[in-house]
Amino acid sequence: IATIEAAGNLVDVLDASEGRKGVVVVNVAPRGNKRDGLNGTSFCYFYHGNTLVISTLGGYTLSLVRKFEITKRVRLLDIKKVLEFAFKKNLINKDLAKYITTTQFRSFDFIPRVCKWLLGGVNVPSSNLTMEQFNNVPFCIWCIDAFGNAKTTLSKEDLPLKVVPFKVKTNLGDLPFYERLKDVPKGETAIYIGSSGIGNTRFLEIATQGISGSAAKTLSLKVVDTIEIK
Repeated sequence: IATIEAAGNLVDVLDASEGRKGVVVVNVAPRGNKRDGLNGTSFCYFYHGNTLVISTLGGYTLSLVRKFEITKRVRLLDIKKVLEFAFKKNLINKDLAKYITTTQFRSFDFIPRVCKWLLGGVNVPSSNLTMEQFNNVPFCIWCIDAFGNAKTTLSKEDLPLKVVPFKVKTNLGDLPFYERLKDVPKGETAIYIGSSGIGNTRFLEIATQGISGSAAKTLSLKVVDTIEIK
């Protein structure tokens, strides 16, 4: 669940950044999956315009970055190699390098330093990783907002559009599709083009129109519920 939520929020943050100079850090790394390594999942970095993004790799965190083709590749960071490099360059001392290698607070001890080095033009050790190696994001709900509207991982391009308005046949029922939320009749539960997304590509949302409306309650929805297009 956490990595699906992170994936959607990352896209929204990058949309807001508009590629301006800044840093976005994504750290979603639950322990326990041995495939992620001895001390949690690895980190990587990429740029969206002038925005530096440093992120964990686990789960679906970067799946929407892949789907929306925000970057073609990322640079994989091996923490041990980066710290050995930093020690040799007199960026940190030996004791600190040893401590950070095994710390459970990597987002506190490791990531801020890597941000500083990268922004300062330091070419830290990294390797190339193409986006094809990340999971495809499932069609599902990644967020339910305060109004009970459900943000999905689908975009308009994922629908078999022919005639508007029309109904989308899903496992949740036949949902009328509208371009805008304001076009949804009062009391009706429908799918429409939402505000979240990046550039001209926006996530589809499900809402029940009306002051007291809530698609989450109407359809008993929760985050990561699967949406099947029939």
